Amino acid sequence: MKQVLTIAYNTYLETIRDRILYVFVAFAIAMIGISIIMGSISLNQDTKIIKDFGLAGMFFFGVLIAVFVGANTIHKEKDKRTIYIILSKPIRHWQFILGKFLGLALSLLVVTLLMSIIFLTITTIKEKSFSFLLLEAIFFQYLELILLISVVIAFSSFTSPLSAAIYTICLFIIGHSTTVINQIAAKSQNIFISKSLETVYYIFPNLEKFNLKTNVVYGIGYNGPETIIAILYGLFYIGLMLTLATQILKKQEF
Repeated sequence: MKQVLTIAYNTYLETIRDRILYVFVAFAIAMIGISIIMGSISLNQDTKIIKDFGLAGMFFFGVLIAVFVGANTIHKEKDKRTIYIILSKPIRHWQFILGKFLGLALSLLVVTLLMSIIFLTITTIKEKSFSFLLLEAIFFQYLELILLISVVIAFSSFTSPLSAAIYTICLFIIGHSTTVINQIAAKSQNIFISKSLETVYYIFPNLEKFNLKTNVVYGIGYNGPETIIAILYGLFYIGLMLTLATQILKKQEF
């Protein structure tokens, strides 16, 4: 476990020094500020608009960080040939992949906490009470973001950073469209199309399980069992993606 934590720590330091990270964070904070302005000019909808735009801004830039920073993490090791040195030591492939994942997840956690503190402070002042439902929504956003990190790591283990980013964004779009895909499959008269869409529905993760933005606006959250199921669902796909990345890396010559 020491090897995993060492790789995770080094990945965290490398990521947190990346200038593009600060650009994304700055834009996210700016978007939270814009939500306040938009809320102030609305008619009795200021709190809802701040919540909606604030969560959307945090999530949008969180996705950009997860995809574009994550896509480069393994490529940098290959480009600098440090991966040869790392894997020549008594470090297993799964330890390398897990360390990279934990390092990126920690970086994203720090960024998410920073944005959350600003966002929750603003909403608490506006509502004069702390919203645990917002905290739940932010948690599930973070869970989805680290799932995307595991996906981009899996793609970046065998392809270029740009391709890994594009594939991950495609999976992200499909993952948020699985309900629509299932509905189209049910209504389709063509058996081939119907079965193909059903396959897509069951293979790709349903990322809408982590989307509570609409629920927050209307004051609806998950109950206990739903929360546990959603967390286990996310952890299952994360484990699956990291296992896939490990197996792909093993087949490459280092």
